[in-house]
Amino acid sequence: MKNNLTKWLLTLALMGSVFGSGTFAHDHSSHKKLSKSEILASASKGVSALIAKKEKVDGSRLDVSWEDKSVTSDAIEKEGEGYYIVKFTNAKLAKSLFLLISASGDIYDANFTGVFKNLKD
Repeated sequence: MKNNLTKWLLTLALMGSVFGSGTFAHDHSSHKKLSKSEILASASKGVSALIAKKEKVDGSRLDVSWEDKSVTSDAIEKEGEGYYIVKFTNAKLAKSLFLLISASGDIYDANFTGVFKNLKD
């Protein structure tokens, strides 16, 4: 159990170094809980940053169509204790992208499955 917790914390720290570089246009000096519309806006900025930085998600770079509102929709898929999972559905690619985001707007992870290990419900 302790070993899993250590792995989880290490993973978060590493993700923070990758995703926490200030690219996501989120004010880190304020860690207040954001509204749902602010969470969606922060997640959208996160997707744009992933595309701009050419970061890989599950081994592949995101297509620019993920930013195109005419083919992509977003919604809060799940709300947990201190986090949200935001789902982006891309009709052009027939694919969904999921972002794990803190209640204060920090992006922790992204994948195409929507499954993020070790989250508390």
